[in-house]
Amino acid sequence: MLLVNNELPLSMYEAKKTLNALRMEYEKYRHVQMTVYYIGMMPTKVVWYFPPIPRFKRMFQSSKIAKDLTWHAQERKFDENMRHPLDSPSWKVIDHRGLDFGAEPRNLRLAISTDDVYLAPLIEDVKLLWEVGIESFDAYQREFFTLKVVLLWTINDFPAYGNLSGCTIKGYFACLICGEETDSHRLKHGKKNSFTGHRRFLPCNHPFRKQKKAFNALSGEEILHKIDNISNSWGNKKVRHDKSKGNTTSYWNKKSIFFDLGYWRYLHVRHNLDVMHIEKNVCETIIGTLLNIQGNTKDGLNSRLDLMDMGLRFELAPRFEQKRTYLPPACYTLSRMEKKIFCQTLAKLKVPEGKVVDVSTLDELQNELVLTLCLLEKYFIPSFFDIMIHLTVHLVREVRLCGPVYLRWMYPFERFMKVLKSYVHNRNRPEGCIFCTEYLSNVDAIGIPIVFKCDWVDNNNDIKVDDLGFTLVDLTKVAHKLDSFILASQAKQVFYVQDQLESRWSVVLSTPQKDLLDKKDVDDLIDSIIEHHPSISALPQVESFDAMDDSCAICM
Repeated sequence: MLLVNNELPLSMYEAKKTLNALRMEYEKYRHVQMTVYYIGMMPTKVVWYFPPIPRFKRMFQSSKIAKDLTWHAQERKFDENMRHPLDSPSWKVIDHRGLDFGAEPRNLRLAISTDDVYLAPLIEDVKLLWEVGIESFDAYQREFFTLKVVLLWTINDFPAYGNLSGCTIKGYFACLICGEETDSHRLKHGKKNSFTGHRRFLPCNHPFRKQKKAFNALSGEEILHKIDNISNSWGNKKVRHDKSKGNTTSYWNKKSIFFDLGYWRYLHVRHNLDVMHIEKNVCETIIGTLLNIQGNTKDGLNSRLDLMDMGLRFELAPRFEQKRTYLPPACYTLSRMEKKIFCQTLAKLKVPEGKVVDVSTLDELQNELVLTLCLLEKYFIPSFFDIMIHLTVHLVREVRLCGPVYLRWMYPFERFMKVLKSYVHNRNRPEGCIFCTEYLSNVDAIGIPIVFKCDWVDNNNDIKVDDLGFTLVDLTKVAHKLDSFILASQAKQVFYVQDQLESRWSVVLSTPQKDLLDKKDVDDLIDSIIEHHPSISALPQVESFDAMDDSCAICM
C-alpha cells in the first residue's frame, strides 16, 4: 500500500507527533449547549480547526515559495492598467491605515472562501497576525522577519454572502450594496420581489428618465388607492414590526464577527459578489425565458397578471377562453426556427478572455450595462428581474475597487471542492474521507479506516428474490452475532420497505452513490433517488414530445 521505507504509525500518538513535526497540528473546539434531558453540558458540534499561523511560517521555509510571495512587489509590470489587486483602492487602503504593513512586501493579504461556519478561532488568529505579527524565517533571503497578515475580503456564493455580512438577502432589501435604498416591489400574483428601477443609475439628462409610462404606469391616484387603507400609528406605542418595505431595521439581522477586526470597517469591499454564480443564474434566466423552457422561464400567467397590475403593455394581457388561457406572444417570443438559430449561435460563440483591466473604459462599460438593464425593463416582464439580474449593476464598481474578476470568483474553489468530494466514499462521515489528501506524488490517497456495526441475515433461508426481480430479506432473524463489523468500503446504503402481503419480509431498495458525484457540473448536493432493478423485458410506448405545435403563442 505504501512506498518502500514508508510505514504507517503504530499509534495515534505517533501520528500526532508526525503531524506536529510537519506543522500540521490541529485544535478542537467544542460547541456546548444545555439540554433538559441530561445533566450538565454536552458538545453538539466539534470543530477541527487547523491554525493558519504554522502554515504561513512553513510557506516561507521554502525558498521558491518565499520568492513567489513577493512577486507582486518586485517582478510585476507597472502601468496605468489594473493587472493585480495591488493596483486597486482596496489594497491601497490597507497601506494607508497601516504604514508599517505596506512597507514589508512579505506581509500577506488574504481572502477567505467559506460558508456560515464557526469563525471565532480564525478571527482570533487574524487579529494576532495584524496587531502583533509572528516571527518567521525567510528561506530565500536567509533572515528572520515579523510576518503580518490582513484579511481583505470574502469570496462566497450569495447565501453565504448574507450569513457572513449579517444582512438579509431576501425580501425588499436583498441587495447589500443598495441597502435600504434598494428599489423593489412585491408582485401580487408571482409572490416574489421584482428589482427594477435601474433608471436611477442613468445620467440626469438621459431620455429614459422621462419615459415613466414605459417603466411604471401607476399614477398618483392609483398609488393612493393602494395605500388608502393603511393606518398610521403615532406616538410611543409599541408596534410589532414585520419584514416589509417600511421597516428599515429588518435589513440587518446580526453583527458580523468580521467587525472584530479593527480595520474591517474601513475596507471598500468586504464581501465580493460572486461573478460565477451571478453569470450562471443570469444566463439561465435569459435562456430559459427566450427558449420558453418549462421550469426556467420567467414568463407565464402570473407574470402577465402582474404586468397588468402595473399598468404596462396591455397588449400582452392573457385572454381567458372556455377551456384554455391564451398568452399573446411578446417581442422576446421566438419561433422554433429562431430558437434553433439562437442555440447554434451560442454553441459557436467565442469571446475573448482578458486579465488586464483598462480603467479608462470602466465608466463607459457601466453606462452600457445600466442602459441594457433599462432596455430589459422596457420589454421584459417584472418577474424577470430577480436579485441576480439586479446585482450585475454593481459588478463594474467592484472591478474598480478590487481589481480583475478572475482573482475574486468562486471557480477555483468550486473546482477544488470537486476534487475533495472525489475522496468521499462514506457519505455518513465525509470529513474523515476528505481529511486524508495526497501528500505523496503518484500514490493513491489512503482514507481513515471506518467500520460499521451491522446485523446479518442468513443467506440460505432469510433472503429471496421474487418473480419481479426484487430482493426480499427477513429482518426478524439475526445471524453471525460474533462478527458484526465491516469496513466502509464493503457497505452500500439501502432502504427496507415492508412487504404489505407478508409482513415478515422487507423489500430492498438501493440508492445510487457514485453515479451522482461522477456527473459533470454538479456543484450542489442533490437528493438521492430510490431505484430498483426488476427484470422487465420491455418498456411501455409513449408518444414523442417533439410533435408539438409550432405556434408562438402559449396555451395553458
